[in-house]
Amino acid sequence: MGIDFKSLLKQDEESLVIDRKKEAIKWLAILSAVLVVALIVVIVLKNLEDVDETRRIYVTKDIQNMRTYVENKANQAKADPNFVLPGISLDNQPITLKIHGLEEEYRYGYYFLNPEDYADTTAALLLPDEMYIVNYDTFDVINYNGIKYAGKTYYSLDDMVAIDAGLIIPSENTIIVKTAKDLEYLHQYPNSTFKLAANIDMAEYGVGEGWKPVSGFTGKLDGRGYTINNLKIYRPTESYIGLFADVKDTAQIVNVTFKNAQVTGENYTGILAGTMAGTVKNVICVEGTVTGVDKVGGLVGSLQQGSINNTKMQIGLVNGESQIGGLVGVLNSGKVYECLANVSQINGSDAVGGLIGSTSANATSYINECAVNFAEMSGTDDLGGLVGKIEILSANKLMVYDSYAVGNIAAGKTNMGGLVGYMRATNGAAVDISDVYVAVTILNKVETAGGCVGFSSLAVTSPSKVKSVFWEKNLAVGEELESIGTSDTNNILNFNSARADEMMVRSTFTDWDFDIWAIEEHKTRPYLKFEDSFKQYVQEIIKEKK
Repeated sequence: MGIDFKSLLKQDEESLVIDRKKEAIKWLAILSAVLVVALIVVIVLKNLEDVDETRRIYVTKDIQNMRTYVENKANQAKADPNFVLPGISLDNQPITLKIHGLEEEYRYGYYFLNPEDYADTTAALLLPDEMYIVNYDTFDVINYNGIKYAGKTYYSLDDMVAIDAGLIIPSENTIIVKTAKDLEYLHQYPNSTFKLAANIDMAEYGVGEGWKPVSGFTGKLDGRGYTINNLKIYRPTESYIGLFADVKDTAQIVNVTFKNAQVTGENYTGILAGTMAGTVKNVICVEGTVTGVDKVGGLVGSLQQGSINNTKMQIGLVNGESQIGGLVGVLNSGKVYECLANVSQINGSDAVGGLIGSTSANATSYINECAVNFAEMSGTDDLGGLVGKIEILSANKLMVYDSYAVGNIAAGKTNMGGLVGYMRATNGAAVDISDVYVAVTILNKVETAGGCVGFSSLAVTSPSKVKSVFWEKNLAVGEELESIGTSDTNNILNFNSARADEMMVRSTFTDWDFDIWAIEEHKTRPYLKFEDSFKQYVQEIIKEKK
């Protein structure tokens, strides 16, 4: 019997068709499953994107509402000195967020808000469980939880817009600063708001004349707790020298630290600015030197008006000729409060002071809660532990409260005082001093050298007064000083002298506010409470890598 090849071929063809159908059905099923899974993934991702986008929109509106809230509270605080800003100050309990690979520490000048802090806001917040970090000076608002969007986490509107779009200027007037090059935009956009987002090393500007000071600054600089390292300026024949040449009255400079600043100019010279007419708050300078000729200060050469608040210096040298101060060279008018000047060496010729070189107080001016420590001061005329020279020639007033000066006036010829070297007030002008002490050694005990005032010239009709002001006697062997070295009028202020042991007990200072002051009985003289946190902060800054 022969083989029917035709039948076999037919059967093979039928089997092959069946197998191919089965294979096709199999792959069709697999492809369908893949498509279904892909569709599900797309839907899920889309939903996730929608969730992120929805949250971003809500939080963006939330932050905008919060900014309005912060601005309103800041305005209330300006109008009412007794108004307490909502939130917990982060000065001594910083919060660190990792933002775009950078560790950002929110500390000086920032407040932590919980929802209950802003429950009284008139604009209903869309996410009442959100928490925020705010700055009442610059109206900076940070979302503590972060805004999740497009696979990234953002903490503020400015950061989100700037980094997402790759921009330096994220909004109409806000510039994010991460490098020394970014600081160049200060020259280009002096009316803008600048926010540091990293520590800045200025070493690349350390050759030749160094950094070029910024002129006519009217904007805001918020350091956000970051440090500007190695600012170098060497322009000994130029005036108006500092990071800024001149700062206008609308400007604000807050929350920035300078480390190892070396600044040399002629007239109007300081680490921060040559002249200042705006607001300075929470600015710290450590490990620096300042050299100039006239109107030279560790921080600013001249404070025309405005205020310097909660600012501390711990630097090596302030050197010049006339109107030289550890913090400010010349105070024309304004407020200096909660400030500390620790300066190793202060040198000048005339009007040299541990805090302020000279002041005319062209309007009512204040020196409140200020501390001065200097190892050595040298000069010729008008040298004072706190202020070198006070000369008020119209019906204005200088008010000095809750402050102290400790140091050594090693070289001088005339008008040297532990508090003020030379003090003059004409008819109607006044110097009002309360709750102050000085412990300043004066080596050259001439006629115009005094434990408090070297030379006093107060008009008979001047309403000047002192209350609870002390100076420590017998700081050096053979010291024979009186409270006032020489006075040319019968209007003489009455200061209290005390021995070293009396200066170390609280009972000596019966009328003082020890919510402001602190003392370790029989161990220390009084000191201002804010100094403790500053000492800790300085040690942290000094240890940091540049």
